[in-house]
Amino acid sequence: MNHANLSRADLRDACLRDARLFGADLRHADLRRADLYGVDLSGVDLSGADLTGAKVTIGQLGQAACLNGAALPDGTPYTANHRQASTTP
Repeated sequence: MNHANLSRADLRDACLRDARLFGADLRHADLRRADLYGVDLSGVDLSGADLTGAKVTIGQLGQAACLNGAALPDGTPYTANHRQASTTP
């Protein structure tokens, strides 16, 4: 599913474990409680996506091309401080 257009998709509770989503468009997607462990989020646009309760690591989120306006797994809104924290060794 590389470069797939999944913008505004309802993926609540979806099991996407180990999916290859490189470069996918997930803008404003509903990913609440989705299982994203092992998913390659390199180049993925998660702008405005709702990741509340999603099973995903900070490292994975650090691979995303954009998280502006996204709700993070703990329900907090994404800020530039999150990007710095995910790329700090």
